[in-house]
Amino acid sequence: MIGEKLSRWSKEHIGPLEKKLKDTLDELGILETIDESGLANEDDLIKLKCLTNQAMALNRQLHIKWWTKSRSTWIEMNDRNTRYFHNLAKFKRRRNSILELSVDGRCVGDT
Repeated sequence: MIGEKLSRWSKEHIGPLEKKLKDTLDELGILETIDESGLANEDDLIKLKCLTNQAMALNRQLHIKWWTKSRSTWIEMNDRNTRYFHNLAKFKRRRNSILELSVDGRCVGDT
């Protein structure tokens, strides 16, 4: 019962992280195009920085989500197929990771 309520709350307030990250990256791409064309104003540059930070935060949340899922599945399976589930989570995490973003022609990474 509590799990159902938490799940419903998560869907209403947090939503699918993958979709949020995709939408953020799409909007970030539009602003980068505007900035590269020289038509960006100060508000656009502020929004560009905020979206960059938001994309990095969403990527971290997805990383934590996949780590938690791989861990909980491993516990559920009681040590069966552990290598399979570890590789599955690792593959998804690598596929969805953003190593760096291009801001004003500079590469910004989380290093």
